[in-house]
Amino acid sequence: MSGDQYKEQFISEAKDHLNSINDHLLEFEKDPTNEDPIHGLFRSFHTLKGNASTMGFTRYSELAHHLEDLLDKIRNKQIEADSELLDVLFKGTDCLEEGLNLISKDQPEEINDSEVLEKIKEILSSKGVKKEEKSEKKLEIEFSESEKKKIKELKGENFVLKISLEFEDDSTLKLAKALLAIRSIEQACEVIKLFPPKEEIKSGNFGTEIFVVVASKKGIEELENLFKTITGIKSHNISNLQEQDDSGTSNVPKTPSKEPPKSPDKENVVDSKEEDKAKIAKQQQEAMSKQMQTVKIDIKSLDNLMDLVGELLISKVRLEQYAKNSTDKDFNSVVDNLTRMTIDIQDEVMKQRMIPIGNIFNRFPRMVRDLAKKENKQVNLVIEGQDIEFDRTVLDEIGDPLVHLLRNSVDHGIELPQERKDKGKSPEGTIYLTARKEKTNAIVEVSDDGAGIDGERVKKSAIKKGVITQEEADQLTDKELKRLIFRPGMSTNESVTEVSGRGVGMDVVETKIKNLGGNVKLDSELGKGTKIKLQLPLTLAIVNSLIVLIDDSKYALPLSTIERTVKIKKRDIKTIHGNPVFILMNEDVPLICLSELLHGKPRKDIDTYTVIVVDKEDSKIGLVVDNILTQQQVLIKGLDEMVKGIKGLGGATILGDGKVAMILDVATLFD
Repeated sequence: MSGDQYKEQFISEAKDHLNSINDHLLEFEKDPTNEDPIHGLFRSFHTLKGNASTMGFTRYSELAHHLEDLLDKIRNKQIEADSELLDVLFKGTDCLEEGLNLISKDQPEEINDSEVLEKIKEILSSKGVKKEEKSEKKLEIEFSESEKKKIKELKGENFVLKISLEFEDDSTLKLAKALLAIRSIEQACEVIKLFPPKEEIKSGNFGTEIFVVVASKKGIEELENLFKTITGIKSHNISNLQEQDDSGTSNVPKTPSKEPPKSPDKENVVDSKEEDKAKIAKQQQEAMSKQMQTVKIDIKSLDNLMDLVGELLISKVRLEQYAKNSTDKDFNSVVDNLTRMTIDIQDEVMKQRMIPIGNIFNRFPRMVRDLAKKENKQVNLVIEGQDIEFDRTVLDEIGDPLVHLLRNSVDHGIELPQERKDKGKSPEGTIYLTARKEKTNAIVEVSDDGAGIDGERVKKSAIKKGVITQEEADQLTDKELKRLIFRPGMSTNESVTEVSGRGVGMDVVETKIKNLGGNVKLDSELGKGTKIKLQLPLTLAIVNSLIVLIDDSKYALPLSTIERTVKIKKRDIKTIHGNPVFILMNEDVPLICLSELLHGKPRKDIDTYTVIVVDKEDSKIGLVVDNILTQQQVLIKGLDEMVKGIKGLGGATILGDGKVAMILDVATLFD
């Protein structure tokens, strides 16, 4: 593996650890009595420190080391975690993310961490536990039933002793020294219990002290001579183990019998060294086996493979066209087999491109927490549907829109705690971020139980900013007024803050989602909250489409945008404000002739029209086509720069007859 590959692996693993750190910090902030997040944080900081040191990223490693020290003090109950300390851990994590960004760009490690390091030093000096207090702290060791039984069996013939070892806190060789000391003890005594467990020690996940409970024919004085030969230990202490009470913890001193020791039964003697070796070998074998079952694939290679599958799909469709007109049974059989294999290959490649949306969602709890704290609001972010999978190209594009929506919910949606109390609400607001599948689409929703959108306030702001005129505003319904927030330059904030008020955000959301072939729906009730629904394709590469005929040209309409197809009679078409409509399930549906829209030709005067009903934002629109030809999967090809950006065109595809068909983009077709 080359240096660049090692670096890529370091960056990839570091990102995972930083995501884990943010999750654990948020979890610990919510419940400081839960110690599980602390252990997870310590492991992540320790691993970051070691990996960065191995790669030669000294400053990055030092910062992770200082944060690890802070976690160690919390873990060992030497300092208490409060809001000030948590803020330092959050800021330190931000510095590590900044450093990783610099490393990924091959820039110097000029991390802006001086404030964090100074704060860590201040906390350790002002809140640190004094050495004598620490030494007075006694460890209460718990034993399992098998360990208690073993102690009873051995204590008559042996001294049962507790050995405590202390190592230098900042020693980079602490792990090596600890393992050497344990090995020496194992050779001289029979180890009954090791605390922390050996697996945890081997991972480096221990503080400065290790405790070993042993059975030995040698007394304390004789064992003291052993430690004269072991180097690297800051201090040690050997004491008689106390007998076990019913709870399994030590409490009463016991002097071992002075009778001559009997020869132990060889069959009952456990060789802890051989047991550990076998255990380690088994773990290594399992890890190797697991590693051999997975292979990392470069994204570019996956994209190239997807392009080849698309070309194979086009060839498959063309062969199927030939097969329809062929009477050669062997040829048709080969085409059928090729069709099945092509579909299987396509499904497999698509699966490899699919990534859980949780990879995007995981970055938002920390962001919402920081925004809420900055605005003195109490906000609980509830995330659901993290396992819903999207094509990675879709995920790459929806991160920014979700940032805008969540920031809006915190800033505009959720009220201040006292304001919520006055309204009879809980002082803590809730924002829901959810993902789910609907038919061939994926739905991502951001909703809150905040103030909701005031249509009249939006109206006044839009007129003031020149987004619409007074006359235009008077013609809009309350629902349409609320949708004005998606217009460029719209903001109801009177002043510009760090979070919002610059008039950008919601228009960016709608533009981005439309470019993805999706749409945005808005539902808001004043005083109760707001829900914004993003309807998105699961993939941008290959889509199921209806192939329709308009005049003499073929077009593809993605099924994800189609609600239904209907036949309507000429007599059923009405006119409202000069525009044709028809009634579908008691709803007036505008009728648009695609021949007129795309080719400038008037609607044909015929008795029955073929209409495709599509979903546009919160409304339905009927599209008149000449004929619906077939339904098939199409490979989306990008457009040339000359035509790229034309409204209504979402790309092109090659049909089974080898001809090019344009893919219609319903989201921008009527803008």
